[in-house]
Amino acid sequence: MRKTAKGFYICLAVILSVLLAFGAPVMAAAQHPFKDVISRYDESVGYFYNAGVINGTSKTEFGTYDSLKRGDAAVILSRALSLDAANAPDAGFKDVNSRMKGHVNALVKEGIMNGFSDTVFSPDSYLTRGQMASILVHAFNLENYAKPTPFTDLSISFKDEIEALYGAGITGGISATKYGTNEQIKRGDFTFLLYKTMKLAAESTVKNVNAIDPIHVPAGAVLAEVNLPQTVGVVYNDGAAGTRKVQWNTTGLDLNTSAEYTLQGAVEGTALKASVKVVVHNPSVQQPSDITVVKGTSLANVNLPKQVKLTYNGSMTVNRNVTWDTTGLDLDKAGTYVLSGEVDRLYRYTTIKVIVKNTNVEALQDIKVAKGTALKDVPLPTQVKLLYNDGTYEYKNVTWNVSGLNLNKSGEYVLTGAIANTQWTATVKVIVTEDRYPDRVELNTSSVTLQKGTSIQLNAVLYPSNVTNKVVYWSSSNNSVATVNGSGNVTAVATGQAVIVVTTANGKTAAATITVVDNYVPNLEVNAYAGIVDSNNWIKRINFAINNNGSNTVSLEKIEVYEGVTIDETYTKAELESNNITTSITPNMRWTMHIDWSYGLNPDTSSVKIYIKANGQTYVYTREV
Repeated sequence: MRKTAKGFYICLAVILSVLLAFGAPVMAAAQHPFKDVISRYDESVGYFYNAGVINGTSKTEFGTYDSLKRGDAAVILSRALSLDAANAPDAGFKDVNSRMKGHVNALVKEGIMNGFSDTVFSPDSYLTRGQMASILVHAFNLENYAKPTPFTDLSISFKDEIEALYGAGITGGISATKYGTNEQIKRGDFTFLLYKTMKLAAESTVKNVNAIDPIHVPAGAVLAEVNLPQTVGVVYNDGAAGTRKVQWNTTGLDLNTSAEYTLQGAVEGTALKASVKVVVHNPSVQQPSDITVVKGTSLANVNLPKQVKLTYNGSMTVNRNVTWDTTGLDLDKAGTYVLSGEVDRLYRYTTIKVIVKNTNVEALQDIKVAKGTALKDVPLPTQVKLLYNDGTYEYKNVTWNVSGLNLNKSGEYVLTGAIANTQWTATVKVIVTEDRYPDRVELNTSSVTLQKGTSIQLNAVLYPSNVTNKVVYWSSSNNSVATVNGSGNVTAVATGQAVIVVTTANGKTAAATITVVDNYVPNLEVNAYAGIVDSNNWIKRINFAINNNGSNTVSLEKIEVYEGVTIDETYTKAELESNNITTSITPNMRWTMHIDWSYGLNPDTSSVKIYIKANGQTYVYTREV
């Protein structure tokens, strides 16, 4: 219970339960015998009169403007809330007459009102407008309606309640700036305000609590992972939708045992309960992928997964920590090791394979550089290729120790490099010479698109032509996309982009961007059209034009000329080249030629097929002439 004013205690649960049975006050045409009731109070007085809640001060007078006493207020409240006045225990007040005694007893029993002492109720004391505001706001839970008022006479004791009653639209003031906090409440105003408040409360009383979808969790979940809703959807008596906070009772919920559990929740401000089903599933544990390492790898670099994925309720997943038992894992001995891991809070185990491989480091090409070359221009490889005993390989980053390298003195220097995440090392020989070195290097292309699995030869041209040191080194920025050998032959491995760099012995570089796709389609504009026609409109010449808008060189393989479905002429790659017609169409090149006929071709049935090869595939372009 919450104290609202001297002698008044309000129990919200009791009032709401009465409202559910009592219903929202509604009167289309109020009927009463009172002559002093103006239209403002007509509906409320008529409603309570016909409900047997109130009487007048006489048969024809309601006493609309008379001040209301505590005893009369108790009678009206008790009747309005349909309390059991006849059977309520005696509250012990000596100053209450028989007319109001049962009603006062009922209000005290329900905790709605109290006396000034154990024996004094003071039924003849008058209620103030401030006290009335406090009773209504706390009785009917109107606190959240509060908003600032224009009133200047609000006391600290009742300011919040008057703002709430004002915000709910229940009351105004006795003037534009005055509420009349300490003025006595009149019978008409009391009836009117009680009626409006009960109507608002009945309309905003929760009628139903919406159903909640079941919650699915894996066994071993903690309560916070269940994500029980903090609010539930509700429907009010007037049909409006809203939400209310809910407090769940989780007694009996065992998150370690697979089963269905139905939880009940207390819905704020109502006697209703929310219900939700929590389904605890026995999840499956996804098997982690095998891990392959080279012999000598440290345990810290094995990168065992810290979590595994659990699957439950069909396709729902969650990650859960796992602790691996590495007993028996010998990283200095090649073999396959199966480790056991305990899944956190699941009391189950999973396994993972760790494959330890023997390895060799692929020998690196000697590096020749000119005396005086800067260290940054020495083309030391950033990766080395590890060859495993099962025929597989992978590239690993390498860090070189250059402390003994003197680039200002001719000679041979052997450098050692630490291979990342292993205990292995690589070596490379750097030869410092006094040869004539190139001023620059160029590649035959700056970009090319390759189909996965195909190759292309890159050619490096050194300038000037009289250099004596023609050594170049090839490297790829991403060997998983494209690799390059020591001769500049590039192989497309997987979709993506890689930059192939050629570096001279004195650090001059050129680069080509390699784009690898699953299927390469050349970007060509292929045209064939009649160039000369005779007086009978027969075609005497066909013009051909091919624009290569792509990044790759393509090859013209064959041209077929048709009349209807019959081949009239065929021109092969060899025949074209024997007539000094180039068949290699480089990027950004426009290729043209024409073919003449003595007798001409029928314009209604003539067509051509042009065969072009790109990235090892042949594409056929058919054109009507």
